[in-house]
Amino acid sequence: MRGGRRGGSVVPPLHRNNLITPTQCDPMMAASSWDWNVFKQIFADHWEPFQQAHPRYQTAYYESLVAKMLACGNPETRG
Repeated sequence: MRGGRRGGSVVPPLHRNNLITPTQCDPMMAASSWDWNVFKQIFADHWEPFQQAHPRYQTAYYESLVAKMLACGNPETRG
């Protein structure tokens, strides 16, 4: 029985070696605004060429997602 009890002891999870610990997540959660601005700039610079290469992303849905992401952190747009 996975994740349950067997013989009075807890069976260890099968993914024991792939646990995400706080130390592994810290770099993602503690990204500085500089890192975020670089990411946004790269995305802004390459979004249109990416769409041209991959036409399925040329929809209003993806445009709105990208616009929201690029506006994130901008007090003028309340992003």
